[in-house]
Amino acid sequence: MVGLVALAGLFTLAPAIRAAVTRGVVGTVAAAGLPTLYNVDISKNRRLQLYLDPGLPGLNGIHATFFDAEGSEVAIAGGMQIAVDGRGSPIALPVFQEGPGHFYSDFNFPPGAWRLEITARDQVGQVLRTSVIVHL
Repeated sequence: MVGLVALAGLFTLAPAIRAAVTRGVVGTVAAAGLPTLYNVDISKNRRLQLYLDPGLPGLNGIHATFFDAEGSEVAIAGGMQIAVDGRGSPIALPVFQEGPGHFYSDFNFPPGAWRLEITARDQVGQVLRTSVIVHL
């Protein structure tokens, strides 16, 4: 079973808003004793770096940071929301902004595969969406 963790901007999508949608992980970086980094290309000029800390079943911090093509953090407009859906009904989680494009929440993950859906809107109005499956 794949659970769902969704990060979504608190805004209404309008038809005029440009959206960049991607599914899948461009690459991962794993090192002994450190959380796995998931690097996802969302568009040609936007990337998401995601990690769960400690990256094991149980309580994890969820970190999501947006970057531009040059590797600089991208400011995200508005708030973020995280909802977890492991059994068909989403549960909203509190989200904290730790930097212009860095967001944090936590969740107690049972073992297994979890799908993370990420949506945000940058300062120029581009909607950034992706999904990542993590295994704990």
